[in-house]
Amino acid sequence: MEAESRKTMARLNPNFQRFSEPVRSLSGGQRQSGAIARAVYFNARILIMDEPTAALGVHETAMVADLIKELK
Repeated sequence: MEAESRKTMARLNPNFQRFSEPVRSLSGGQRQSGAIARAVYFNARILIMDEPTAALGVHETAMVADLIKELK
């Protein structure tokens, strides 16, 4: 499962390296990246996001915006 996670995250967020960390220790943007990566892994055709950048910092918001553009 980790190999698949690495492959999917490399496509969406190549700088992500914290694969052995628990999700609770990740930043908000990293958690959003993980949620989007999960949808991509399961070949979701539609991804509905309700305020995906709410409560995120400037850097994390930019990261999520970049992911959304990549998926588009």
